[in-house]
Amino acid sequence: MHHPSMNMDGSYANWGTKNVIVDEYSIQKRGGYDTADRNLGSSVEVQHIVLFVLKDGTRKTLMLTPTNLCQKETGASETWSYKTLTYTTGLISGVSGTTITGDGDVNWDTGSPDLSAGDKFIIGTDHSASIEEDANWGTLASITDDTHLELDASYTGAATTGAYKIRKVYSTPTNERWSYAIMDNQFFFGNGNTNLQAYSGSGYASDGDTSGTSMVAVKPRYMASYASRLIIADYGSTRDPLALAWSGNGDPNTFNATDDTSAGSVAFLESESFITGLGVVGTQLVVYKREALIFGSQTGVSAAPINFTKERPGIGCIAPYSIIPFMGKNAFMGREDFYVLESNIPQPIGEPIRYDLFRKMGKAEAQTVWGFHNADDSTLNWFVTTKADGNLIFSWNYVTMEWIIKEYNDVITGVGRGAV
Repeated sequence: MHHPSMNMDGSYANWGTKNVIVDEYSIQKRGGYDTADRNLGSSVEVQHIVLFVLKDGTRKTLMLTPTNLCQKETGASETWSYKTLTYTTGLISGVSGTTITGDGDVNWDTGSPDLSAGDKFIIGTDHSASIEEDANWGTLASITDDTHLELDASYTGAATTGAYKIRKVYSTPTNERWSYAIMDNQFFFGNGNTNLQAYSGSGYASDGDTSGTSMVAVKPRYMASYASRLIIADYGSTRDPLALAWSGNGDPNTFNATDDTSAGSVAFLESESFITGLGVVGTQLVVYKREALIFGSQTGVSAAPINFTKERPGIGCIAPYSIIPFMGKNAFMGREDFYVLESNIPQPIGEPIRYDLFRKMGKAEAQTVWGFHNADDSTLNWFVTTKADGNLIFSWNYVTMEWIIKEYNDVITGVGRGAV
């Protein structure tokens, strides 16, 4: 076998390699690839790995799966813990097989969060909170009334009374992913199936502002931080893919204009093209639609903070999760090309691979393309799954302006940068 060049891209190696590097004619394990760090349980799909840095300098690695928010733990004998919305009010007064009885302070049938079949249950003394997956988690089959639950199998823990946890199980729409933003020392996330979720770095995630008679922060699909506000789009108990809303000034937890007059909303009714994402380029907010781009700028007026002055029709984003922020710019996939957006004019970059990419993908496959910025090697990477050619990465180096197409056997579901 010929020795590969030290600068050769790993995808050109002519042997099966995984999580290794070539170093002085030998194959060595790549630093940081520890199964214990990344194993969230059997067959669990990780969609996002996020570095969440708090104001005090604390760095946390968060992982979003289709059903949970998880956090990597670094203490002795710790692995990871759930940070998903969790109900803990009251105490358990008894356990009999599949039946859980709570004391008079629990409100399982009418409380918040709204519990449902499929959610997870455990008694506190049976739970090793930072050593998951704990075998004692049970699954709710039904909520009988305010003080009685039924599990789908007999509870396996030893405890029968005391404090407990009921963990909501999120759901993600088919072929869709989470969107998230960090603002005001909080991590916000949503996917169109859940109310806006907020995590402060301790405890558990909680519902965002869903008060009032308007739709407010119910089930947002896309979000961004702009003009000292949290921006959400395509939201509502009934999906409204033309709607955008902003929180109060400096208050990402208030979307109801009745509570804060600096909060508000707008509907883009000029065309039927749906919103497919949000981005920030320089000083502009970018609202991506399937067949157009809309640009907003700050006004300095509290009650009307964003002025949407320009719409550029003809080029839009057909793959919501292909939008990649990098170096103050955005890159995204349109109907027939990849583009970089530095001001308000999208520049095509996909000429060398355009024909090969769109020949391999059907329309449904194109909409599921997602991207990741690898700052370490100055590349933007788009992950594509095709029926004809399997799993591919279309990787563009924005320094050399060169493209590489990589093939891989495993399905890569998520990439990100965590705390080191």
